[in-house]
Amino acid sequence: MEKNILAIILAGGAGERLQPLTRYRAKPAVPFGGKYRIIDFTLSNCLHSGLRRMLVLTQYKSHSLHKHLRDGWSVFNPELREYITPVPAERLSRAPTSITRCCSRTFSSATAAWYRIR
Repeated sequence: MEKNILAIILAGGAGERLQPLTRYRAKPAVPFGGKYRIIDFTLSNCLHSGLRRMLVLTQYKSHSLHKHLRDGWSVFNPELREYITPVPAERLSRAPTSITRCCSRTFSSATAAWYRIR
């Protein structure tokens, strides 16, 4: 039985409490136990739950996370409509008025309302 479920994983935190581990990478890309990354727990849970279509929304210093997804999670078969796709955030030119009243204007501390998926 085919599941028509798309998992959307938010993986873009700056990880300020994990400094200096997050100086050069996003929190989900921080190494854990050798070759694993923090995001591997979430991806493994999705995989074991039968979810094989995943979007990983990235935001902050995402290069190493993209590399890990490409090199370490290439087990999916696109012919069977299985995939993990990293989706980088794109800053909107102008945030909605309600957001600008209550939130910081900096890129790394902005809320999800500042971004849109391409």
